[in-house]
Amino acid sequence: RETMRRVQAEGKNPDKHRRQFEKANEIDLTLQACRERAIEATYHSVDISDVAATEHALKQIRAISGPIRGVIQGAGSGQDARFDRKRADKVRQCLSAKIDGTVSLASATQHDPLEWFIGFGSISGRFGANGHADYSAANEMLAKTIGDLGSLRPETRCLTFHWHAWGDVGMATKPEAKLALEMIGMEFMPAAEGLQHFLREIESGGESSEVL
Repeated sequence: RETMRRVQAEGKNPDKHRRQFEKANEIDLTLQACRERAIEATYHSVDISDVAATEHALKQIRAISGPIRGVIQGAGSGQDARFDRKRADKVRQCLSAKIDGTVSLASATQHDPLEWFIGFGSISGRFGANGHADYSAANEMLAKTIGDLGSLRPETRCLTFHWHAWGDVGMATKPEAKLALEMIGMEFMPAAEGLQHFLREIESGGESSEVL
């Protein structure tokens, strides 16, 4: 709601503020849906590539809910473009969200009784994709970093999903990304199917640190 008020008050850069408004609205609707299902959920906004800021946010979470028992690293940022046309700041942002964010979360939870540490990667990390050189590299590094974490914390299930494009939520739903994927005939995976894969793997999966 605070983001909505700020967007309305500033009135500059309408595209940027429209995206901020959409994100704020989505967050509010998600929290409302949780409340309707009697699920307690709190929302904290933090740059997870910032170790100190991440540790501060997790300290607040522990004060509300106790020790951290599970992490889903789903952060991501991407700009579809040929590599020589990509903006350097966007490349840094893409790599930082996946790689630095994972290292930051692992460091900030090293003393928590983690049952699982899950990374949301992408099939582009395994196979590559046109216009996604940095995003592919970031997802591959995400997977290898979490795999290494598993060797350091054998009591924690450390796993990366190389996800297919989801159809209802996620980065692939951005208009420009969705159009590009539709042009190559890609079929999107419903979120309900993704959730089934996730739960099945967590409950009865094998020893692999990466799942395609």
